[in-house]
Amino acid sequence: MPSATVAVTALANDPAEIEGKWLGRIVMVDRRAVVISAMTEATRPGQVLETAIWADGPDHGLVVGMRHLLGARIDDPGVRG
Repeated sequence: MPSATVAVTALANDPAEIEGKWLGRIVMVDRRAVVISAMTEATRPGQVLETAIWADGPDHGLVVGMRHLLGARIDDPGVRG
């Protein structure tokens, strides 16, 4: 995508785990849709499984929060596009 702005953040590197799951990747598309993944340990040592959700509704609480958070990071003057 020639005009894409990509902001890499340490947000997804939070080591906090809830019941063997932790945050994976977060992607925002066109400042509307959000893809969020969760990681879980696989049955084989050293392997993980990744499951993602895709949401884009204007009234979806998770999407609204992520759009606000990621939009602020993209608008940060230190982010290169």
